[in-house]
Amino acid sequence: MQAGGSMEVPWGPIAKSLPFWAVAIAHFTNNWGYYTLLTCLPLYLKNILHFDMKYVRFIHNFKEL
Repeated sequence: MQAGGSMEVPWGPIAKSLPFWAVAIAHFTNNWGYYTLLTCLPLYLKNILHFDMKYVRFIHNFKEL
């Protein structure tokens, strides 16, 4: 404990922890996949599925929901 009564954070053991790295990597890849889907979905709908741009814009506006 330090003088103020607070405990030091054990950064070394945390950085060497396999469960910590598993959660960090899973979180990163989940976010990467999610944002890739959000940015590429309108182009996929237009170019591959041949949706009308009017509908693509409508769907794109609801990406945050």
